[in-house]
Amino acid sequence: MNEPIMVPEDLTGLSDEQLSELGLQIRDRVEGLADEARTSDETLSEVESLIASYDRVSQTLVTREAAAGERAAAVDAIMGRFAPVEDATAETEDEAPVEAATEAAEEDPAVEEDPAETVAAAIETPVELAVEAAPEVAPVIVAEPAPVTPTAETVEFTAAAPAVEVVEVVEITVEAATEAVSEMTSLATEATVEAGTEPQEGTQVETIANATAAGLLDHRPDGVAPRPVTPAGATFVARGIGEVAPEGQTIDLEMLAKAIVDKTVHRSNVPSGTFDMVTMASAMADFPTETLGGSYEQNFSILSSVAQGFTTARSEETAMVASGGNCAPLEQDYGFFRLAEEMNPVERALPVAPAPRGGIRYIQPPDFRDAAPGVRVTTEAEDAAGYVSNGGSTADKPCVRVECPSIQECRVDAVSRCVTFGNLNYRVFPEQVQSFLKDLSVIFTETKEIFYLDAIDAASTAVTAANTYGATRAIIHDLLVASANYRRRHHMSPTATLTLLLPSWLRELIDVDMVNDHALGMSFVGVDSDMALSRFFAGANLDVSYYYDSATGAGQAFNHAQVAGALNDFPSTVVSYLFAPGTFVRLDAGTLDVGLVRDSVLNGTNDLQLFAEQWIQVCMVGLESLRIEHTLCPDGTGPEPVTPMVCPGGIS
Repeated sequence: MNEPIMVPEDLTGLSDEQLSELGLQIRDRVEGLADEARTSDETLSEVESLIASYDRVSQTLVTREAAAGERAAAVDAIMGRFAPVEDATAETEDEAPVEAATEAAEEDPAVEEDPAETVAAAIETPVELAVEAAPEVAPVIVAEPAPVTPTAETVEFTAAAPAVEVVEVVEITVEAATEAVSEMTSLATEATVEAGTEPQEGTQVETIANATAAGLLDHRPDGVAPRPVTPAGATFVARGIGEVAPEGQTIDLEMLAKAIVDKTVHRSNVPSGTFDMVTMASAMADFPTETLGGSYEQNFSILSSVAQGFTTARSEETAMVASGGNCAPLEQDYGFFRLAEEMNPVERALPVAPAPRGGIRYIQPPDFRDAAPGVRVTTEAEDAAGYVSNGGSTADKPCVRVECPSIQECRVDAVSRCVTFGNLNYRVFPEQVQSFLKDLSVIFTETKEIFYLDAIDAASTAVTAANTYGATRAIIHDLLVASANYRRRHHMSPTATLTLLLPSWLRELIDVDMVNDHALGMSFVGVDSDMALSRFFAGANLDVSYYYDSATGAGQAFNHAQVAGALNDFPSTVVSYLFAPGTFVRLDAGTLDVGLVRDSVLNGTNDLQLFAEQWIQVCMVGLESLRIEHTLCPDGTGPEPVTPMVCPGGIS
């Protein structure tokens, strides 16, 4: 298990399966070394090296996957060239292929075109659409397609063509453009289906559809274009139209037209007899004030606006509504919903003392008052009277004897964690393994925090504090009194720093108390109480840590299950711990992490285990710690009003 994992510099010789297996081995190794890396620089360096190797392996797999995708796309494009199409050649520049086809169709309506042949011709020749006879104009040389802005005058459309190609200028009505788009899209879809391929992003079929949407629908002669009928303030909002516009962005009708063509080209065939509605955009506007009965174009524009509003009213949020049900198996979500996190404020607050031998021996600190018998004031008269040892009446001056100090011992205890997985489940369901290991770490950390708090609680002197005012005033009063007395009791500087442990939910209780203040409560809404408390504690020279869990039986976790009925209230008492820095030390004798365990017994049941344990202890090497039990009520009361609010009892 402890043998290093060898990752070659050149990964090209490994197969995808070998790379995947190597990645799993690295991950298992890193997880097994995680705890040890927290305390060992050598292990941390190994973990960092493994992570760098893991990144190389992952990047190699990603690069190979991308290359495979590109090769597949190239093969699809090549195979598409072998679709069963006729050899369609472009006519000379003096001939109009589309017009000729139109005339032929008019002479013989029964003649049907081959869809594949039509698409092949469209791919091999410049796109030229003519619905009405084009006026006689001189040929023009076009180097690049130039953007054309529609004006109130008749708009001329120049068909896109290769550089230095002679093209013709034609006029196109919106009905003709829409018809052409529909026909081309339909033919393109039929041809690709017959050839056994699907329209791919970036192919010539899509390019033709995009060019049609971006060009034909953007240029309409003014004489036949419908007059926009959009109420003042109306806006169209994109709904599921992909790259054309982000979700919720305001769009215009031209952008909507392009999105419709894109959606049509990329959608699968809808089975006959089914109703398939795709929401492309939504609008929020009043209905138009114009009435029907005018020209065809005007009526069409009015009905389009009304239909848009009707679609929005039916389903503004539905991306697609289809009848017929869903026969496909649903996709499995392998993720786990998680809330719990590791919380170890006490462990981080205590100074660490290494215990490589499983414990420490330390000297019990004496009380400074033990030296008091060696000090006395002798008056001048007493000194003149002489001392007893010399026959005088004054007692000899005292002298205190220094005794050997008491030697104390503190030994570590073991906190272990172990979990058993089935071999197959461990391999094929990594999401469950990862989630459960996180839960195990949460419980492991919580157990250690309770262990530390139990040791501090048991070694502290229990005192109580009751105050008739609200929680904020009461806690400040109690802590200032206790800290001032502690410093003077041990002859410390009045500004000496003391360590203070408070339950984490006290901050919310202070928030409630401040808002409940009878005079200034509403002015405290939104105030950062953390900042206010931090300023107070800094001024009082108190180094505060907020513990998250609770000593056994102290009732400070505030994690009781909520049952039907009354809402769980704050605990009625707050337990704080006050002591000089260094009074408690946390012993750490290291961690035993055996990682992944397999033996004959586990193999017999097709299982594996993960086992680790840490050897820890909390030792009181100082003189005194106080356990203060404050009775607090977040009612915001102060000196006035005289009669404070009566608080309901909380969970103890």
